[in-house]
Amino acid sequence: MTKAEWFLQEDIKKIIRGSLGKEPWITVYQNAKNDNEDMFFYSALIPNGETDEVLDKIEFDFSFPYFGIPSTETDSENINQALYLRFGVSSGLEPLVLVRDFHGVKPSYTEVSQEFIHFHNLYHDVPKNRYIKISDDGREEEVITVSDSEIKVKLKYVKQYLAFKDMSLGIYFETTRFINENAEDIGLLKEGDNIDRREDLYHFGFWYRNEDFSSNKKAFSRMLGKKIITGMRKEDTGIYPFEEERLYQEFIFGQDANGRDAYFTCNPDKLANFFGKNPDAPLYVTPVSFSKEVLHKYYDDPEKFLVEDGYLRCGGLWGLHMDNHHDDYVIVLLGDLGYLSHAEQMYWKSFNIPPAGGFSEAIFKRFFLAEFADPETVDLVFKNTFVQMQEKWATKFGWSLFKSLNEGDEYHFTGLRVPLKNTQIEFDSQILSLTKVIIDSLNEQEIRKNVVEDISSLKGISKLEKYLESNGYKDYVEHIKFLRSLQELRSTGSAHRKSDNYLKAAHEFGLDKNNFIEVFTEILKQVIVFLDYLDSIL
Repeated sequence: MTKAEWFLQEDIKKIIRGSLGKEPWITVYQNAKNDNEDMFFYSALIPNGETDEVLDKIEFDFSFPYFGIPSTETDSENINQALYLRFGVSSGLEPLVLVRDFHGVKPSYTEVSQEFIHFHNLYHDVPKNRYIKISDDGREEEVITVSDSEIKVKLKYVKQYLAFKDMSLGIYFETTRFINENAEDIGLLKEGDNIDRREDLYHFGFWYRNEDFSSNKKAFSRMLGKKIITGMRKEDTGIYPFEEERLYQEFIFGQDANGRDAYFTCNPDKLANFFGKNPDAPLYVTPVSFSKEVLHKYYDDPEKFLVEDGYLRCGGLWGLHMDNHHDDYVIVLLGDLGYLSHAEQMYWKSFNIPPAGGFSEAIFKRFFLAEFADPETVDLVFKNTFVQMQEKWATKFGWSLFKSLNEGDEYHFTGLRVPLKNTQIEFDSQILSLTKVIIDSLNEQEIRKNVVEDISSLKGISKLEKYLESNGYKDYVEHIKFLRSLQELRSTGSAHRKSDNYLKAAHEFGLDKNNFIEVFTEILKQVIVFLDYLDSIL
């Protein structure tokens, strides 16, 4: 772009005529200045019946920065009567962005219309100053970004809002550019004739002059105007009562007569039941198998998801019954998959495997016999045993042997599991979590109170050893030894750079002969034996 084209604002004109209001993100506010240009964009909601009137002139239809702020004025026919103006104007215009100004006494700042935020139920991510849409399946989508000089909004959400408001969005702009030369020095006339261009959806005026009394530059160009962005049809918004038709994936549920994988939809309305519905279709309760790695996504985001014994939940948005009592796979009922969002269905389908086996005994009893059943996999057994032992200990002694994890550390317990992949990184993270739960969380303060001699100089495991010894408990030596070995494995592996000490600790747990999954499984079994020992002394 030549200097003359830049000064004539050909790039801005192209944006106004073309891409503004058609790209995924729209700038609804911009107030940026430097030595060479001032860029000001603002926005207002306009009743659909008033857009032509608004476009008849290039001037702004409100006073900035006071537009959107409630005010009062007197009635033109009765000066003693005060009128309340909800948005500071007597027209039907409404703000999408408000600028809060405090006359230099306090810093000014911008706000996005609370009605817009509430309409889409957006969450304000304060540290990043952005607004997030949380969908029904828990996915997060950035809708608004805010900086000191600019606010951008995703176009789709603006158009949905406009549809139900029966309004259009007016983008108001005033852009000024400065040069140190006279206009004729860059190949232009001394002064540019006014350009006044009015089309169906925009209207702008443009001119340039050699005199500029507002800066030390020799010439300036200015463009002033507005562009209308219309909403979409209500029927296209996907918002109640115009939701999009629900989609369903097909999953492997068995094999056909030739031994090939057989697929069927998870749409509950197309599945059979025990009362004659859809007799030629698979039953709603048909088990569908998935690689256990499907749970990685949920374990890795503990602030949003919780993997429980037989159940997966996403906050208060959705939940899924599952059989996670197998070492290598997870089972979900075919019909239950149909209640997941289509995006979640596609995620689960990527881990879908041919039938790997039937329901575990525990889940079969719970699902079909309505009977109580203890968990079966070692990680679920550990959690169940840990919780029960804690409750019994607190009931008998009036204090907890293991302190509750704080909010920032809770994931160490909820996400504790046998590694889903045979990798060093997952093994290290699970060792770290396990030691956080059973070693770092030892209630040293209460333990010290219940030992006669002074043990304040001792560390956690040694304090526990003295407690067991001074209270006359037997057979604790092997458990203390195990805890120290586990602590050494964490200290030399997960917490610090690996060295020869780690190799010694790893050898003690058999890592030189067995894989990470096998070793961690055995470690959990030893922890359960330790918890059973604590339970036995109660």
